[in-house]
Amino acid sequence: MKSGQTQSILHVSVLHGDLNHTNYPILLGHYEGDTIAGAERVVDKMVEGALSQRYHSGRYPGRNGTAAVALAPPNEVQQSLGVQHGAIVIGLGKWGELTPSTLTQAVSQGITEYCLHIHQCRGATDSSKAPEGLTINSLLIGSNTSANIAVEDSVNAIVRGVVLANRALTQGPNQSQGPMLPRVAHMQFIERFLDVAVDAAKSAHRVAKRIGLESQTAIQVERYMKKGSGGSTRLVPSSTRGYWRRWTISALRNDPFPPSVSLPAVLKDRLRALLQEEQTKDPQIYSALLDLALTTRDQTAPRPHKLRFLALSDRARAEVTVQDNQPELIAQLIQRSIRTETFNQDIAKTLFELLIPLDLKESLRSLENVVFILDEVTANYPWELMIDTEKPLCVRAGVIRQLQTLDDKTHARDSTTRHAFVVGNPLTPPQYRDLSGAMEEATLVADMLEKANYRAAFARTRLGASEVFKQLFARPYRIIHIAGHGQYSEADSGQVGAKAGVVLSDGLFLTAAEIATMDPIPELVFLNCCHLGQMGGTASNKMAASISSELIRKGVRAVVAAGWPVQDDAALCFAGSFYRELLAGRTFGLALKQARQQTWEEFPSSNTWGAYQAYGDPDFCLVRTDGLSAVGEEDVKVAAEEVLLQLDGLSQQWTHADDAKVRAALSQVEQLCAEDWLKQGSVQERLGAAYAGAGLFKEAIPYYRQAVENKDIANPATLRVVEQWINVAVRCGEKDGNKVMIQEAIDKGRHLLALAKTSERLSLIGGAQKKLAQLETDAEQRRVHLAQAVADYRAAADLGQREGIDDPYPILNAVVLEVLLGKKDAQREAALSRCEALAQARFKDTRSVWDAITIADAALIRAIMDQSLLQEMNQIVEKYRAAFTESSATQREQDSALTQMKFISVMLEQLPYSDRDVVASAAESLDQILKQLEPRVQPAASSVKATSSGPSRQMRQSKPLLKQRMRKKPIQEKARGRSIRRAAKRRSMLS
Repeated sequence: MKSGQTQSILHVSVLHGDLNHTNYPILLGHYEGDTIAGAERVVDKMVEGALSQRYHSGRYPGRNGTAAVALAPPNEVQQSLGVQHGAIVIGLGKWGELTPSTLTQAVSQGITEYCLHIHQCRGATDSSKAPEGLTINSLLIGSNTSANIAVEDSVNAIVRGVVLANRALTQGPNQSQGPMLPRVAHMQFIERFLDVAVDAAKSAHRVAKRIGLESQTAIQVERYMKKGSGGSTRLVPSSTRGYWRRWTISALRNDPFPPSVSLPAVLKDRLRALLQEEQTKDPQIYSALLDLALTTRDQTAPRPHKLRFLALSDRARAEVTVQDNQPELIAQLIQRSIRTETFNQDIAKTLFELLIPLDLKESLRSLENVVFILDEVTANYPWELMIDTEKPLCVRAGVIRQLQTLDDKTHARDSTTRHAFVVGNPLTPPQYRDLSGAMEEATLVADMLEKANYRAAFARTRLGASEVFKQLFARPYRIIHIAGHGQYSEADSGQVGAKAGVVLSDGLFLTAAEIATMDPIPELVFLNCCHLGQMGGTASNKMAASISSELIRKGVRAVVAAGWPVQDDAALCFAGSFYRELLAGRTFGLALKQARQQTWEEFPSSNTWGAYQAYGDPDFCLVRTDGLSAVGEEDVKVAAEEVLLQLDGLSQQWTHADDAKVRAALSQVEQLCAEDWLKQGSVQERLGAAYAGAGLFKEAIPYYRQAVENKDIANPATLRVVEQWINVAVRCGEKDGNKVMIQEAIDKGRHLLALAKTSERLSLIGGAQKKLAQLETDAEQRRVHLAQAVADYRAAADLGQREGIDDPYPILNAVVLEVLLGKKDAQREAALSRCEALAQARFKDTRSVWDAITIADAALIRAIMDQSLLQEMNQIVEKYRAAFTESSATQREQDSALTQMKFISVMLEQLPYSDRDVVASAAESLDQILKQLEPRVQPAASSVKATSSGPSRQMRQSKPLLKQRMRKKPIQEKARGRSIRRAAKRRSMLS
């Protein structure tokens, strides 16, 4: 009975950390018609693209009541660390319609689906086992700025959904009918921002008791919030600046005409007989009936449209229905505004006043970016052309369109190649004029793409229809850009054979049908053709829909289409600015915003900047940048605390950034600081850490020195700055081959140890002794440095164990050095097993990069001890790759791990051994491992911080090198939570 009660408890906890550092399947939501972006894209990578496969096959959740489960098969390292990546995606319905109650039902559906999936995957082989309590992670679904659900409401709804699912699962089959179904025993919310994570943890405590009483379920909330990896801190919640607000604008269908007057058959017969009797004929009745019979009702007369606005904000959602307007008036104003290439400000202002409801005018004026989600009626309106202030809407703010999907379509696969198809001024029938400006635009775009390392299929002559189609299907393209004539006839939209597309020769057209047959389908399509942006028709007649709307339905992620004729020089400006921004790594939405602004500034009298209607995901990117984000002029720093947080964030972004970008970014930070801030010890310490984090050790040293010597009592540096100063000096000395600098750093470290010994400081000095040994030319002195390093590492390991802070790092280093020095130790295998056990236990709580790498390090050391390095090279390479991927190791962290291998290789060459052939073979095996790992670790030559690994050696047959190790049973030790959290932070500075 006691075990049953224990199993019925639902454990709830909150983790402050990043999605990349999770161990269990993640519960997340997806809105109907949305793309895979943000958190979903991160999780998609974790499950090896399984979400994208479902999305492209049209089997992805979105509607209420839909759910999907995807689990990635764990590799050897993940199995060792107890990691199971997965996704539980639940459909959230349409934007703006999510409520706490619908979220509860959606969560219940998703959790039930997940538990059944686990049960079915296990099969009959595990049927004898008791039902297992599963663990899942969950985002705070619905608590973002678009769903308007408070954090506490989100926690409440999700926990209730899990409770409902568990109840349904426990009421399933009894043991006589079959094995019991698994259920969720532990759910952990994960949140990146500290303020939201704290709010979620407090909310969990508040709602748990209430839900437990109502559902008769025991809910146990972990007392304290957990601290994971990758979390961020902010002073205030994020403002709405830069966020893309969603406005859904729909045309309400006209009220049906009243039914025609019709009498029952009996009354008709009596009325007919009455009218045939002359003496009873009533003239008034007779006249009324004649009027009714002869009067006709205009069944085709259009009724005024009503537009329904659903504006999603972070405070409340606003729904406004516009009163009846005159569609004829709106149509005339639209035609006047697009009839010429000249911008008419009065008409644009009138459109804004007529179309936008009074209650929403001020809200729209305050938005910086907006996504208009439109149907096939409201998409005809030139929203970009409206002017709400002194500037048009799409110039002042970012404006992107999305379609309200009315039917389910299969999503084609995206193309990720670096091929582009560019066509300018293709051949057309004689009635169409020659477009020299279109050819000039296509030439500019093709040249820009070529410079960005795209292979552009482009001819500088006019292509005929057959050649256009031949090149279109020659290969997959990621980008298609066409400038020419377009045709779309609303009058012929209901006729068979109606065309909407790019005009080609021989009476042919390039339509959405041809592009949609491409597999994979392009990600970006740019159509600078007159009238292609127009839309029309009904959902039942897809031929009437224009090419831009159809491309979005077919799966193209971003479409830019001209809605009316454009001015050549203004169009050239727009295309150049758009591709310049997009190829530089800006998002689709921001690139459009910049292109419209530049075109407006250079051609204010033209309406070309408003002609381009853009459909798709505003966050779509062609280029993934190095993560460095420039500080905008509007982002004014008003407090030194903001700078501290910014520097912490930048330190986490040095993944593939080159030195010039790092220096530029940090110089910009300093320029935005008040002069007295730069004199604060805390700011100087963070600047030093930012430079050191990017590998710019020489630049970091002055900041650390200033921080150590700083006399500002109000804003002092921490004592840790001394340790970092020593570490950076050692790194700089190693890089420059300066033994004196390293020795001076060691001396400073000894003084620090005299003040207080810590495991971290002892490991730091041990690492410095290794660097000194690597630069030492005297063989005997080299062994002295290595022996001293062993003593420091052993002292660090012993001290950590006494203090309850077991750390595998000093143990591994001591083992490696003892092996290199030829020392014998029968307990060496036990030490390696202990390191693995510690790393596995710690990783579940901390997700530390170094704990994951410890698994690969241990395998490497064993192979060296077993004389099996040559035979196990491939397995070791895969273990390191898996460890890097699983822990989301940065460039510098990966390079630090490989530095240990380079050190071993150099020491094998420099230390005296009896059999040099065997030593050379082992060193060559290490070099081969490094060569296989370095291409992934160092994608850009400019970002590599090279460490010498000695001259290359020819591979020789491996011979016994070191004494066969003795195998012992692994020692399983339970790591203590508090000790683990402290020790996991250490190794980043100790390599």
